[in-house]
Amino acid sequence: MHEMMESISDINRLRENLYSIIEQKSYNLNDPEVLEASECINRAIVNYNTTLKIKTV
Repeated sequence: MHEMMESISDINRLRENLYSIIEQKSYNLNDPEVLEASECINRAIVNYNTTLKIKTV
């Protein structure tokens, strides 16, 4: 359970970081830094979902 809470915290931190970068880049969603941050949060969400699936089986 602790691992899941850590994952949620990481996702929230990455989300806040993504929003910040989007603002810094004047809402240009094609900016390489925005795309990198987006990919990072996507990986974290996929890892969370994978872990959740394993723990509920």
